[in-house]
Amino acid sequence: MAQRFMYSFVRALSITLLITCLSVGYTPSAIAQNIITKEIYLKKSKEAERKILFGQSILQAIPVLGKPDKIEDYYFEADEKTGKLYHYGKSHVFFMDDKLSGFTIVDSSLVVGLDNGLEVRVGDGLKSDNFKNYKARYSPGTSFNIYATCSIELNIGTSDDSIFLLFDEKDRLNGIAHWSPI
Repeated sequence: MAQRFMYSFVRALSITLLITCLSVGYTPSAIAQNIITKEIYLKKSKEAERKILFGQSILQAIPVLGKPDKIEDYYFEADEKTGKLYHYGKSHVFFMDDKLSGFTIVDSSLVVGLDNGLEVRVGDGLKSDNFKNYKARYSPGTSFNIYATCSIELNIGTSDDSIFLLFDEKDRLNGIAHWSPI
């Protein structure tokens, strides 16, 4: 009798846990997903043809992204180097050794793209076709100074090189971040 009760209890608990996980959208197997790409680029939303690739110079970036709202020196602590931080609206584009090396995009003024065809901008919905092949991890918190309720991490070839797609409580992309030592 006790064994049968224990079996029923464990089964009921398992079903309850499964329903709870499904109702909050938790994806237990969600981890960083590896993708193969040779280029990561930024471009203005309006200018579909022109783009700036990682590793290209500041002089190559200005014609594509336009004049920044503000430019300041930025100390890259991990690399012990000073580079440049370009402000485009609320978004930041980082240059180290005069080369595009990172970004934190928090408005829809810039598009992030990969040569595999993925192009995303702040405001895209998690349920859109852009993200159908990727699993989101539901774990509320702050990353890159952006609060998110879920995220998708895309490893670009190595574990140290990732793009982070951060989503708000309405499953809208509210931040895109990447840093890569050039």
